[in-house]
Amino acid sequence: FDPVTRLPNRDLFLDRLAQAVTLAKRDGVPLTVMLVGLADFRRLTGPVGEAASSSLLVEIADRLQRCLP
Repeated sequence: FDPVTRLPNRDLFLDRLAQAVTLAKRDGVPLTVMLVGLADFRRLTGPVGEAASSSLLVEIADRLQRCLP
């Protein structure tokens, strides 16, 4: 998990994706993965600061979690 946002990081994502792929293959069920890219998000860190950009990431993650099962 990212220490600032407390959101899952890339390593955790890749681990969980590998587990999901393995289970889907084993059980013969389809697997859907949605990746959301935030183009040039790092450009925000300078003008608004790291704390504000981290808060925005947390808010985006919260909203996505509320929309998805």
